[in-house]
Amino acid sequence: MVTGHGLTRSYLCIFHMIPNSTCPCGLEEEQSIHHTIFNSTQLENERRILRKAVDGTGDTWPTPLEQLTRKHIKTFMKFIKSIDFNAL
Repeated sequence: MVTGHGLTRSYLCIFHMIPNSTCPCGLEEEQSIHHTIFNSTQLENERRILRKAVDGTGDTWPTPLEQLTRKHIKTFMKFIKSIDFNAL
């Protein structure tokens, strides 16, 4: 996810490993890295924890992805590790 090579449907679809890239969360959006981090309804609980940690530093949500991968990398890594990509 940090490098843009996450196991999202959009990434897997590029290599024809799955037939479509739509996220099953119900928003009818491509399951890109950005969608997974900021929009997917399937990750609301995990995102709430990430957002609380970012807000606690004085930064605002949504924070740019670049800030998540630099300034908030430890919290962001916990968020990523909490995702069950098989369930997505």
